Amino acid sequence: MIKTRSQPNSDWPQQTLIFPEATCTNGTALITFRGGPFSPGVAVQPVCVRFPHIHYDPCWVQGGPGMAMIFYRLCCQFHNFVEVDFLTPHVPNESEKNNSILYGNNVRQRMSQVMNVPCTWHGYDDVRLQMEAIKVGK
Repeated sequence: MIKTRSQPNSDWPQQTLIFPEATCTNGTALITFRGGPFSPGVAVQPVCVRFPHIHYDPCWVQGGPGMAMIFYRLCCQFHNFVEVDFLTPHVPNESEKNNSILYGNNVRQRMSQVMNVPCTWHGYDDVRLQMEAIKVGK
């Protein structure tokens, strides 16, 4: 579907917003990107979103407080900030066009430099596996 939507003659808007991590994280590292958003082999514009905070981290992660508690805590602060960096578009070279994982890793590396956070090879499935292991006490 992503390849179909990215074609120039598609009825879909030319810009599509995709979160390549496929989940929300706490912003301390960039987890592995999925290959789907990069499989069409067309240029992408990376966008880095950060929520700088002093008292309360607004990020929702697996095993953290529920959405109602997050909303309540955010409302108790006098102000909440968001920083958005629009990076220059990344035009894939031939090897990136042929390998969506390489393409995603190169975009992720650029984003990690701007955000000043490390990359990790862990992904969403690793977090789910960890949560299941905690449930069974392993």
